[in-house]
Amino acid sequence: MGKSNYTLTTEQKSILDRIADDIISDLKNDDEHRCLDVHDTPDGKLDRDKLTAIVWYIGDQLASY
Repeated sequence: MGKSNYTLTTEQKSILDRIADDIISDLKNDDEHRCLDVHDTPDGKLDRDKLTAIVWYIGDQLASY
């Protein structure tokens, strides 16, 4: 999956922002999903490799939809 030339509308971005907010909320507030915390590092900083892996995995799942 690579970058797209498709331009999202404001409405589409708004819906996707809500979906992203729901995912972030689940990751922050649900012990079941703690293993996906992208700040679960010794120094508490963002683990970009983990974040990238999560985003790519979700993208691959959506691509098969």
